Amino acid sequence: MKKIIFILCALISITAFSQTSMEEYNYLTKGYLLDKQTGRDLKSGYRMDATIPPFSQNINDGKNTITRKLKILKFVRTEDEKVVALLVIENREDTGYEGYICVPSILSSSEVKNLASKDFFSRAENKSSETVSAYHYYWLSLQILGKAYID
Repeated sequence: MKKIIFILCALISITAFSQTSMEEYNYLTKGYLLDKQTGRDLKSGYRMDATIPPFSQNINDGKNTITRKLKILKFVRTEDEKVVALLVIENREDTGYEGYICVPSILSSSEVKNLASKDFFSRAENKSSETVSAYHYYWLSLQILGKAYID
């Protein structure tokens, strides 16, 4: 299920995508957060476009009701107006968790796709045994994709 959603995000916009370089991947997974925290502008030559409005859902984990939010942004190279990757931002209100996931283009090198997969599945929030966090975010991902392509 995890891999299906990860691949689905990349496949949906394949015609509008170009390859995600390692530099672009590293920026979205490390540099973007640093720029945001320090108030710097987005990497020169790129812009972020919203896909659809952020999606929020209350989820009951058996003990508590947790509010989770999900936002998907397109990382666009302005030189050729190509989407080079998606940036998925996850939020969890009770813990203050905010996670950033880069979904590279399916056209990217094996090196970038393998790194993205490794990073995605090794994230601490995906391993939470108490709330099964990953599954909640996957369900939100499916719902947000449904809203984007069904509404």
